[in-house]
Amino acid sequence: MILFVHMSSLFLEWIDQVFENEMILLADQAREHYGMMRFREGIQFCAHGMIGMRDLYREWCRVVGRPMNNRILMKYISNFTIMMSVACPHWSDYVWRKVLGNETNVAFATWPHQDSRHNVGLSHSLKFFKKFSHDLRHLIDTRKTAPTAALIEIAHFYSPLKVSVLNKLREEFEGGEFPGDLRQRLMDWCDGDDSLKREKGNVMGFSTLVVQSIEREGEDPEEAFQCELPFDQAEVLNENIPFFTSTMSLETITVAEWDPSTAAPTQGKKKKKKKGKNQDPEPGLPRIILS
Repeated sequence: MILFVHMSSLFLEWIDQVFENEMILLADQAREHYGMMRFREGIQFCAHGMIGMRDLYREWCRVVGRPMNNRILMKYISNFTIMMSVACPHWSDYVWRKVLGNETNVAFATWPHQDSRHNVGLSHSLKFFKKFSHDLRHLIDTRKTAPTAALIEIAHFYSPLKVSVLNKLREEFEGGEFPGDLRQRLMDWCDGDDSLKREKGNVMGFSTLVVQSIEREGEDPEEAFQCELPFDQAEVLNENIPFFTSTMSLETITVAEWDPSTAAPTQGKKKKKKKGKNQDPEPGLPRIILS
């Protein structure tokens, strides 16, 4: 059974804010592709993107036992109908007039959120939520005995070494792209500094991840070079504890600040550690300890 509730816009939980924010982003992306006659991509953001976000919202509310926000759901139906009208005009007009009760044709409707801007921090917090859910599930599934508790250690800042690497990559990112000899430049940079020379393996590994996130995954360079996250990890994790405990069959989840003084000293190239288990936490990559 699907539950609805009329809730004030002043009382919005994280999941409500994320749902609204993603609708703004998806509307902008769909309009951009439609405007360039890329209808397949436009429909992908409309159908797959909007429906996928709706499913996540519905599942989250079902799991935690909280009714869905009626105002947000009505906005979703209205936005989805307008966005799909480009490809499915007859179906969209039927929903627009017969279901939503509008008097004019959907073709005269204003495109959603033209005067709104999506919140980058909320978008990143959603990616963080999805990745953390995946990593937590993976760790639980790989254990021989089912855990009952999880300690989540979070870090707000990168190590000084990685901050230096990010600043160096920002300097090298000229004209909207990295130079072809970036790898050699980074190696020369390390060779010119004794402290970096000892960490050359870590420098090259981390820089490769950042470059790939920009060139292959399409991450905004300014966001990739940031040394701090645009959202509060603890706030996102704490608000989603009821969801995690229910879906992961855990009794308790504790979120704690990581103490950098407990970090293991680095010694040049390190053996690869199991992801999320023993490695020191970083911004956006908490350490998960199951018991």
